[in-house]
Amino acid sequence: MRNENGFSLLELLVALALLSVIGVGLAGAMRLGADTYSRAQSLEGHSAEISTRARLRRLLERAAPPTLLTPFPKDLSGSQSNLSFVSLAPMGFAKDAAGIKITIALENEQLIKILDTFDDNGAVLETFRAPLANDVEDVSISYFFADVWQETWNDQNALPELISISLDGGSEPIWPDFTVKLIYAN
Repeated sequence: MRNENGFSLLELLVALALLSVIGVGLAGAMRLGADTYSRAQSLEGHSAEISTRARLRRLLERAAPPTLLTPFPKDLSGSQSNLSFVSLAPMGFAKDAAGIKITIALENEQLIKILDTFDDNGAVLETFRAPLANDVEDVSISYFFADVWQETWNDQNALPELISISLDGGSEPIWPDFTVKLIYAN
């Protein structure tokens, strides 16, 4: 009878292969964690711009359609470089306002959101300005309607189905793909 102490060469190779697979998985997880931490640190100083973008998305989704029965104007107009639309005032914000007019424009290499609150007659009550992105070279706004992307929008009888805002060049913070579906579009 043969006395075998220790591991065979095959058992040792299998153990080393399993150990290397576990090591590669741990290294990948550590790299992902480090990248996530680095990205979070770089965005930390831009929380105001990022939250302004989120609010812009919600307001744009609820742009007032021309069929809305209100006494104030409800136009949506835009070109490749700026956009202006009207939305109902959100609850808890500007309690005396009937609606808000939002304008997106490029000023001095900064993409800004200008928000005017107004009463039932359309008189401006208050104006708020907030940056969306800095170090912007150029902005491109597109409007999707009837299966076609358009560079301008002036149709007062309908809303576009989608609006896309993209920036050329680097911006701070980085501008992601920004396409919004308007829920009241015809």
